[in-house]
Amino acid sequence: MRTPDELSIILSEQRLPSAPEALSALRVERGFAVASVAGPLDFAIVGLLARIAAALAEARVPVVAVGSFDTDHLLVRIDAVARATSALRRAGFEVE
Repeated sequence: MRTPDELSIILSEQRLPSAPEALSALRVERGFAVASVAGPLDFAIVGLLARIAAALAEARVPVVAVGSFDTDHLLVRIDAVARATSALRRAGFEVE
């Protein structure tokens, strides 16, 4: 995503350059797992991401939501994956 002040790129840690000098000018956040909502999702769906975010907020799990054309993806810190999975199941979501 590009704003007037920044460019944000989300990619797998394995795709990061291995040379330290290639990362020196970048701000890199590591340690996330990704969960994807089974899609494709219809653009007319209302409130799905809000329900997911509410379940995670109730469990005090921070989340970064990213939407693609077909579906939504949630980035959760690796150390919070078990809490996130439990919270989503309690809220009635199927988690694989």
